[in-house]
Amino acid sequence: MVEGVVWPDRTLTQLEGQDWGPPTFDSYVVTNSHALRYKPLREFTAEDLRFMLSQQNSLPVLMPMALEVLEVDPFAGGDMYEGALLSMAVRVAPAFWREHPRLWYRLDAVLLVARQLHETLEREVFSAAAVFEAARPNR
Repeated sequence: MVEGVVWPDRTLTQLEGQDWGPPTFDSYVVTNSHALRYKPLREFTAEDLRFMLSQQNSLPVLMPMALEVLEVDPFAGGDMYEGALLSMAVRVAPAFWREHPRLWYRLDAVLLVARQLHETLEREVFSAAAVFEAARPNR
């Protein structure tokens, strides 16, 4: 498999050549992990990526996909909070990044953008919010 190359009509099971079979434990984490291995990659959502990154599953295939989402919206959250996908990406084990330095640099660039957006919000919006809040009608 080539880093960053995605075959959108294929599933993780097909790409990795590993059929996990049916879940052997009845929990959301196990059943969802198994189900996502049979879902075509083109149908993956930000939530699917967030979930799989949180489980550290299929990272060579899914991290490039997650980075495509994050490069458009660093605060993509899936079904969780804003920024949840980025939060899971930066928690990936260091060994993965050592094996995939190009992906590390892409995520580092996303973090730079996220930090700049945060700093702009702090400087421009949140500081002005005090004036806005002081103008609350009916005080």
